[in-house]
Amino acid sequence: MKQKKVRGHKRRWKAIEEWRQDYLSVDLKDYLLNDQQNFYSKIRVRPWSGISITDSVIPEPKGKTKRKMLSALLDIYENWKQQLDEWGQPYYLKIWLFEPRFSQSEVVCAVSDSLDFYANTFFKPERSKSLPIDHYGALKKPT
Repeated sequence: MKQKKVRGHKRRWKAIEEWRQDYLSVDLKDYLLNDQQNFYSKIRVRPWSGISITDSVIPEPKGKTKRKMLSALLDIYENWKQQLDEWGQPYYLKIWLFEPRFSQSEVVCAVSDSLDFYANTFFKPERSKSLPIDHYGALKKPT
């Protein structure tokens, strides 16, 4: 398979911002009170969210693009946390950060019966491993 170079970063950054805005404005109660009981936001930015028709390998985002994606995930998390805290029901809310497949990262939210499922989804190793902070650049501190 041939590795494809990602071009048009300004266009990608605009798409990241549009994805961020779409999920910041979500009313979680509409989704969580229905039968679903869970909601998530994966990074939905091309070329990282699609299937490669040409069978090329898309490299993972790096540098400023990766920082913008992480910042958007954090903004979505904070917005959802605020909504869920106001709602007053128990909930599961986490950012699933995948390394080295960063483009597969997502914010996951669950209520009611789905709480236990998501709390036990990942294997918990005896010895925890820390993420290398230098891979994500400097993010602004919340005010």
